[in-house]
Amino acid sequence: MDFDKILENVGTFGRIQKVHYMIICLAHLFAAQYVLSLTFIGISPGYKCKDRPDAEDPCALDPPCEQFVYGDQFTSIITEWDLVCEKEKYAGYAQSVVFSGFLIGNIVIGTICDMYGRKKTLVIGSALIVAVQIISAFTTSFRQFLVSRFITGFLTANVAAAVLILEMTHKSVRAILSNLSSNFFAFSIAILALTAYFIRDWRHLMIFSNVPMIFALILFWFLPESPRWLASKGRITEAEDVLLDIAHKNGISIPRSMVSMAEEKPTSNKGETTKNLMDAFKAHELRRRLLILMYVWPVTCMTYYGLTYQSSSLGGNKYIDVAASGLIEIPGLLIATYICEKFGRKKTSVACYMLGAVTCFGFILVPGNTGHDGESHVQIALALTGKMGIAAAFCVLYTYTGELMPTVLRSTGIGACSMVARVGGIIAPLLITRGDGVSYGTYGITCLIAGVMVMSLPETKDKPIPETIDDIESSKVTQDVKYTRVDDNETDEDKL
Repeated sequence: MDFDKILENVGTFGRIQKVHYMIICLAHLFAAQYVLSLTFIGISPGYKCKDRPDAEDPCALDPPCEQFVYGDQFTSIITEWDLVCEKEKYAGYAQSVVFSGFLIGNIVIGTICDMYGRKKTLVIGSALIVAVQIISAFTTSFRQFLVSRFITGFLTANVAAAVLILEMTHKSVRAILSNLSSNFFAFSIAILALTAYFIRDWRHLMIFSNVPMIFALILFWFLPESPRWLASKGRITEAEDVLLDIAHKNGISIPRSMVSMAEEKPTSNKGETTKNLMDAFKAHELRRRLLILMYVWPVTCMTYYGLTYQSSSLGGNKYIDVAASGLIEIPGLLIATYICEKFGRKKTSVACYMLGAVTCFGFILVPGNTGHDGESHVQIALALTGKMGIAAAFCVLYTYTGELMPTVLRSTGIGACSMVARVGGIIAPLLITRGDGVSYGTYGITCLIAGVMVMSLPETKDKPIPETIDDIESSKVTQDVKYTRVDDNETDEDKL
């Protein structure tokens, strides 16, 4: 039986699925503290040389200043380890180390998620990141802090929450729910800014901002394992038990035959219960999809973080600026959610990348870069519009990638794409140092190419999620996904 049909039998998006969804979204709601905490703990409150406080440039003194005095607005790793003057560049290394951890963690944790399950990966990964965040607050040297940041980046690469949303929701609401979950991360940026405003000591901020995730971790234990994943591993009885429990909690009484997944058993016979990335590259159509996605993901990440960095200073108050940079994403995410469901994943993605390209090119062509005239206000509007567009693209990309991958490789595929995306995150700060023309020009060109490449991918809206590699390869996909069930008398195209 088709899995989406089974979900209709137990309640397409019933009461218990709504509870599960909100619990999973907690992983996004408190994520910014792990990814963006350096926005506040990695900056300087201003400093002077203690022995020569009247010196205009404390870094240009001869002999060099030996002890610095810092402003009392807040503390940070800068004030903790004197990361100023020739050591100023070290503070930037901390963010690069986070992305390095991301890069490795995405593929490793994605593989673990496919091997051992979505729930276990989410619970254990969340517990570890809470522990590492607390340890970070007690580090006594900058090197120790860098190690903790690398591990944080590694663990933050956990894709289990995103995969659970994809696999446990009906196709009629899958894109909407997946896209809406991105709003929780946008809110988490504002929550981080608000927390940092009230807690000015960096060690206390690291600890206190971690508290909400401890409560979320407790709730994660009440989530069921993905029945799709259980079935892909040949654990049919367990998958059916999960589905029957969902039906019961939705107030629906049905016989076991209505959640039967017996036809999924041949999957294990085909040896597809355990697959790795190399298996994906051996399959022609799946390889083609992955290569396109592995270009699109880093472009999206590079443009997203580049526009975030370059539009983060909107008027002076850093707490308001950071909160605004997160909240500005929400209109784009809501619009993308609507058009994604109305017109499909492919058209929405193409539109988002083209919007990003046009606004970035427009930023270069519009004169004025002082921030004080009407023309520069147009530039700001273009930059913020581009940020909304690329945030929407990022949002859709998770859903689209998950629906383009088979169940046996879904976490691994998303993890691999997300890993490659971190290269874009590392490149973005380097581009900014080359000036607006180079950075915005690069964003525009690469987004334009990404939009063109996405046009060659199949539409997945209202199509069944592929379970195996054979589902993709045997479909001979060109523009639409058409899967034929071995026990059905009609194709999904005929049903439509």
